[in-house]
Amino acid sequence: MKRLLVLSSLFLLLAQEAQAFSFWGLGAKKEAAPQTQSAPTYKGGNDRRGLSSEALSPPLKLAWKFKAQKDVYSSPTAVSGTVYFGSEDSQLYAVDLASGKLKWKSAEGGKIYGSSPAVDQGRVFISSSDGCLNAHKTADGTSLWKFCPSKSPAFSSPLVAAGLVYFGADDHFVYAVDAKSGKERWKFQTKDKIHDNSAALSEAGLLFIGSQDGKLYALDALKGSLKWEFSAKKGFNSCPLAVSGTVYIGSADGFLYALNEKTGKKRWAFKTGAGIGSSPALDDAGNLVFGSADKKVYCLNAATGKKKWVFSTGAYVFASPLIAGSTVYLGSFDKKFYALAIKNGRLLWSKASGGQIYSSAAAAAGGKILVGSRDGFVYCFQASKK
Repeated sequence: MKRLLVLSSLFLLLAQEAQAFSFWGLGAKKEAAPQTQSAPTYKGGNDRRGLSSEALSPPLKLAWKFKAQKDVYSSPTAVSGTVYFGSEDSQLYAVDLASGKLKWKSAEGGKIYGSSPAVDQGRVFISSSDGCLNAHKTADGTSLWKFCPSKSPAFSSPLVAAGLVYFGADDHFVYAVDAKSGKERWKFQTKDKIHDNSAALSEAGLLFIGSQDGKLYALDALKGSLKWEFSAKKGFNSCPLAVSGTVYIGSADGFLYALNEKTGKKRWAFKTGAGIGSSPALDDAGNLVFGSADKKVYCLNAATGKKKWVFSTGAYVFASPLIAGSTVYLGSFDKKFYALAIKNGRLLWSKASGGQIYSSAAAAAGGKILVGSRDGFVYCFQASKK
């Protein structure tokens, strides 16, 4: 009888592990990576790494620019020849990548600030200041559902994985919503606003998200249960980066933290001169790049936290970097969009826009780079061919 109980427990454990592996697609036969560049979500992927699959070299040439009715804080995403972004004018836009022509637009219930669209299986998701998460058909913008848990604004960029959509809101909650139905699966309460904080997902199935309460939370993505929390001196506006067992995140206390993914134990911390709202990007050589409100762009050794170089802009840097080969692209509140050498931070190219740049750049098919500006434009640049 005792042996049967042991075997039963073992089978249950194996079944639970199999379910988790199935949920995340682990253990399945891997398909070849697509050859066309795609950025279906904020910072290109759910690990929020900010790394292009192609080397995109400056100088850049303007391919087109598209005018919204108000400022564009939202970072563009691009999938299958379409660019998606939101605007302060409360519209979600879908624009043709090749021509910059409008395909469709949809009026949301509130203004769209930091939230960037996420695209998955013919659906595009966006949150807005009315507190709602919206789902639309990518083909024509038809509304599929609307999830409105409260009237508190939602500026968090959605993250989609295995049929669930994750986002945070000013009502202090992190939500997991069924991607097909819009029904709530679970929610987790923090102690303050999740204002402009987007989540990151690790290969182990941990969801990381920061809050204005000064804590970074690690949650079981399936259940929403707390695994650990890390406390900083001030709140988090930066989106985490989760890769290779380490979570990187910046805080309003001016520190960039590197934490053990499993335990939340601090590996190292690097101090800048002001709060950090920019989310870090990481390349395969271990170059960790991010901006700070001290007007500077930093590159650190990801393993040690040691400074490699610093580049000074003319204003706050809240935008998150895009690393494309040997080049770093990001904008600043000085209204300029910069291309820097990843090796030493040397300025390679810059272009002035008509407004402050809060939006983070995205790489798209055909050697294109997209970025929004508070002048109301989304700019599409063409990278140089080597």
